Amino acid sequence: MLFLTPTLFSSVTLGLYVLLHSTIDIIEAFTLIAMVSICRTALFQLPQAISSFYKAKISLSRIDLFLESDYPLLPPFTSEDVPASPSSMPLISSTYSDNSGSLGPGRISFRDASFRWPATAHVSDVVVVTPATMVESSEQSVSCKSKDVGVSPVDGNSIGAEGFCLQRVNLELDRGALVMVVGRVGAGKSSLVNAILGEMPRTSGVLEIGGRVAYVSQDTWIRNATLRGNILFEQDYDPERYAQVLEASQLAMDLNALPNGDSTEIGERGINLSGGQKARVAIARAMYRTGTDVLILDDPLSAVDPHVAHAIFEKCIVGMAGDQTRLLVLNSHYDLLSKVDLVAVLDNGTIVSQRSYEDVAIQFPDLATSSNVAINKSRLGDTNNMEAFLTSDEETESGNKMEPTGQLILDEDRVRGSVAGHVYKTYPDTSTSPDSTAFSLR
Repeated sequence: MLFLTPTLFSSVTLGLYVLLHSTIDIIEAFTLIAMVSICRTALFQLPQAISSFYKAKISLSRIDLFLESDYPLLPPFTSEDVPASPSSMPLISSTYSDNSGSLGPGRISFRDASFRWPATAHVSDVVVVTPATMVESSEQSVSCKSKDVGVSPVDGNSIGAEGFCLQRVNLELDRGALVMVVGRVGAGKSSLVNAILGEMPRTSGVLEIGGRVAYVSQDTWIRNATLRGNILFEQDYDPERYAQVLEASQLAMDLNALPNGDSTEIGERGINLSGGQKARVAIARAMYRTGTDVLILDDPLSAVDPHVAHAIFEKCIVGMAGDQTRLLVLNSHYDLLSKVDLVAVLDNGTIVSQRSYEDVAIQFPDLATSSNVAINKSRLGDTNNMEAFLTSDEETESGNKMEPTGQLILDEDRVRGSVAGHVYKTYPDTSTSPDSTAFSLR
C-alpha cells in the first residue's frame, strides 16, 4: 500500500487543514495543492527508499553473520594438529598449502587424513507449529543456533547425527600423474574432491597441495555472458590458445551452429545450452587458464556422448593438460580407465584400492565388464561424421533453441503509422444495432 502514499498525504493534509481552520478559501486551496505537488516526487520515491533500506539492512545482517561465523579462511601453511575432541575440531581444514614447504608444484599428499561434513539436523529437532504448541511455547523461548546445524552434500551417507566422513585417506600424487576416482553412488568421490579444495572439514591427518588448482564441477557453472566471456573468464584473449582450447574441448564445431559464434549470449546457468555443451564450456574454461598445476574434474564427461568423451580425454586431459596433475572422477565411460596411471576405488568414504587398471580389474571384475561395454558403445559412435553427432544429439538435449540473432534480449518491434480514414467509416457500419453504433461514436 506504499504506492498510495502521495494520495493519502494529500487527503490527510487537506483534512487536517479543514479540521483546524474549519474553512478553506480558493487561495489557500491552490497554495496547498502547489505545496503537495512539490512534495509529490519525494513521496513517490519514499516507498522505494523504504524497501531499499530494509533490503540493505537484511543484506548487511547476513554479511555480518558470515564474518562473525566460525568458518575461518584457509591459512597459507600446512599444519598437522589433531584436535583433542570433536568440539575443538576446525570447521575448515587448515592443511591447504599453496606450493609451501618441501611439496613441489602439482603434488597432492594425503597422509592418514580424515574429513567429516558438519552434522545435519535430526527429524526430531523439527518443531511443527500448531495452536497447542504455540500456547506451550509462549512460556518458554526456543532458540536454534546456526552453528549447531550444518549442511551435508548429497554425495555420502550420514550416520546418526554425524555427517558423512572420509576415513584415513592415504594418497600420493606426483606432478603429471593421471588418476581416476571410481566407486558406487554415495561412496565419497565428490567429498574427496571437496576435501582437496578445502571445502570439507579435516578432523585428523595431513593434506598438502602444491600449486594452483583448476576445478570443473559436476554441476557446471555458467554465467550470463557470451560464450567467449565464459571461457576467458576475465583473462586476456590469446587467439592462438583460444582456438586450441576450442578444438580440444570439441566446441569449435558448435560455433558454426550458434547464430553469432562465440559472441552468442548464454543465459543464466546456460539455459540455452545443452548439458553436454555446458560441460564442454566448463572444461574449456579450465583448459584456457594458464599457470595451473593441478586439474580436478568432477565427472564432467558423463554429460557428453562416448565419442565426444574420448576426444576430450585425448586432446584436453591427456594432451593440453599433460604436464599437470589430473584427478578425474568417473561415473561412466569406464573404458578410459585403461589409459590412466592410477585408479582409486572408493567405498563408504574409504579408499579400498589404489592400483593400476590391470590390478584393479582383477580385484573388481565389474569394472572390467563395464569397461568392455563402454568400449563397444564408443566404437558404435566412432564415425567420421562427428559434426553430425555434436550438433544433432546435443541440440535435442536442451529443447531451448537459439534466437536467430544470437541474443537473448531483443529490441521490441513497434509498428508505426496512422489509421486510414475508411477505418473510421467502416467501424460504425459494421455494428449490429443503432445503440451500439451510438456508443461507438461516443
